[in-house]
Amino acid sequence: MSKNLAIHTVLIFIFLFAGSLQLIAFVPKDFVVFPSVIFDSVSFGKISRFDLPEQNFEGRYIVLRKEINTNFWQKADTLPDGARIYFDTVSNETLLPLEYGFHFVGDTNLAVGYYLVGNSYSSPTHYGVALVLVDEILQTELLPELEQFKIDLIADGWDVELHSVPRSETFNPIAVRKVKRLINSYFYKFGKELKSIILVGRVPVPYSGNYSFDGHFDHFGAFPSDLFYACRECRWTDDYEFNNSAARTENHNVPFDGKYDQTTLEGIVETAIGRIDFFGLTDFKQSEVQLLKAYFQKNHQFRIGGFPSSREALIDDGFGVVSPESFASTAWMNFYALSDTIVEAKFFDELSKKFYLMAYACNSGSYTSIWSSINTSQAANYPIKTPFAFLFGSYLWDWDTERSLLRSVLASQPFVLATCWIGRPFWHLHYFARGEPLAFSYIRTVNNRELYRSTGMFGYRGTHIALQGDPTLRLFYPKPIENLSFSYIQLQGKNAVRLIWNTQIDTQNLVGFLVFKSDSEKERFIQIGTLPANSNEFIDTNSTVSGDSYQVRAVYLFPSKFGTFRTTSIGKVIKVD
Repeated sequence: MSKNLAIHTVLIFIFLFAGSLQLIAFVPKDFVVFPSVIFDSVSFGKISRFDLPEQNFEGRYIVLRKEINTNFWQKADTLPDGARIYFDTVSNETLLPLEYGFHFVGDTNLAVGYYLVGNSYSSPTHYGVALVLVDEILQTELLPELEQFKIDLIADGWDVELHSVPRSETFNPIAVRKVKRLINSYFYKFGKELKSIILVGRVPVPYSGNYSFDGHFDHFGAFPSDLFYACRECRWTDDYEFNNSAARTENHNVPFDGKYDQTTLEGIVETAIGRIDFFGLTDFKQSEVQLLKAYFQKNHQFRIGGFPSSREALIDDGFGVVSPESFASTAWMNFYALSDTIVEAKFFDELSKKFYLMAYACNSGSYTSIWSSINTSQAANYPIKTPFAFLFGSYLWDWDTERSLLRSVLASQPFVLATCWIGRPFWHLHYFARGEPLAFSYIRTVNNRELYRSTGMFGYRGTHIALQGDPTLRLFYPKPIENLSFSYIQLQGKNAVRLIWNTQIDTQNLVGFLVFKSDSEKERFIQIGTLPANSNEFIDTNSTVSGDSYQVRAVYLFPSKFGTFRTTSIGKVIKVD
């Protein structure tokens, strides 16, 4: 018997008999802490006052704090019973926002919240290497879209590597190993700089594990696991799991079949991975290639600020509190960090009419639907007006199926760019609010076991955790500059390049511009200038005159309920030739 089967009975009990747990006094947001913060400045630093809400059960607040790049909390304070105000002082030398954790601990209940807090901090301008692996059969037909995608990634602060890989419409362990060897060569070349992998088309799908994260008897076995590709130092074996009870033969897992044994990660993940794969989506009238082309077109439009403006989030909760996990709590906590307003309404009914920054739905599910929320036919034939759609229900986490709901929602028009199965485990997306790409939150979620607590009970460090879509995306993309041009000039007897651009963009929150330079197409863009908001030109006196490339990004100050941060548009790139 698999070592993973020991807790199957508990998992099934929670799913099948959750209705008998009469926790009707609570709703999912009762297990989330929703703080507000007020900032003040003094000579020696910055003071933050946190006003903490009154919870619906008895307990006391524990406040945690850490730097955003560390994995260890410092216990800032335990407040007395009934206390709901916390003050913190931060040195003026602190260059990054701080991460706070708020735990409201009762005898049997726990409410949590995790947020990045600070004023006028700048988001990164470089994120690492993005590896784009493209189905070799489709690559030629996608050449214009892939070229634009590469330009957009570079303009967004990524170094880009693009490579074709074999296409596999069915499970092919030999092809999986070929792709893994290729990815390992890039790990060897770039090490920890390789931060994102994007799979485009029918890239071979790895399988691993012997489990059912939705608890259904016909669903125990191996499951699709792109994390096999992304974990550089994980241990993978194929010699002890034996289970052929699942309804889908793809879920069967026996020794030496090319499907791996690991249900939980045996290593640390430092690279995010996302898949853009529209094979087998028969509800759609468009072909696989047409759907991929449409995806890259909307990806480009999002990056240049072409989507509607909204700071609203939508929650469609079909479960409520019928189990200790309180699935929608993950949406309430994340959306409070990422948006200004949270609306409770039906997922498809609302999103087919109105644009939201992000949306979440959970209810009884199947491979092709979430009951009363969304199904594949609706995704194929009606607009879904949100770029980020987070879903939870039985079966649909097993996304390598014909008419997969997760992949169908991703293929929908005109806005969806990323989907994932959130609930087992809970995801922690609050980094997404401060200019970091989705990749950062993905890595934090995949590696989390106890750093971020929640009412979630299952799936932590599971090899099933997956992202459908592009992990390099940020949450906010302001308008880029327009009409960048150059001219040669002589300045103090030296050759120089003068860059000029238009500022017909969102000037309300515009605070300046950043100028970058690269000596060749393969070299990283290095920042060479910082300009105020009233600028529209830059002179480079260190130009080699021919062969240099420049990039200009607009810098905006974004307000949020947890302070302000500076983030950039994607750059406008020009080559001096």
